[in-house]
Amino acid sequence: MQTYLFVVPTAFRVSAILKTDVYRELVQSGDETIIVSPFAKDSAFTAEFPKSTHYPMADIPLRRIRRISRLREILLAVHHPVLNQARLIERSVMKLQKIEVFSLKERLLLLVRLLAMPFSRIIMTMFDKLEEHALTIASYDDVISKHRPRGIILGTLTEPEDIVWLAISRRFSIPAHVIDFPWS
Repeated sequence: MQTYLFVVPTAFRVSAILKTDVYRELVQSGDETIIVSPFAKDSAFTAEFPKSTHYPMADIPLRRIRRISRLREILLAVHHPVLNQARLIERSVMKLQKIEVFSLKERLLLLVRLLAMPFSRIIMTMFDKLEEHALTIASYDDVISKHRPRGIILGTLTEPEDIVWLAISRRFSIPAHVIDFPWS
């Protein structure tokens, strides 16, 4: 019997992750499933997924996550003409006017990225280690230590919780798997 941990931070992810063949197949095969969710104390939710062990989500350091993510984005964003054009189009849509060149601030950030590019692997590793250290949550570490999951199943990595669980995945050397939404 193997153990798999599902991270379900929103009601939307209940359908996108737990009501999929991935979850059903693991439960039917007799594998242990753990669900970490804000709905862990909701009796209707736990009744809907009775063969799983439920744990509530912990309070996560949102400000710290956002700062680390923003710094990572500044230093490691991909520089490619097609992506740069897409960013200009996105800015144009947001401002409701055509924008053809990046602002001075954005050009300076681009310069920083270009200068950092030869060191991107080192920078990426530094950010991974920073996240692993700065995003340690004792209750999540306890769940990992108690159940020793073989895999952590996440959504499309759009929630701050995903960043925390990816850091946990790296720290404990547990593979993380992403269930992509059907329309992606």
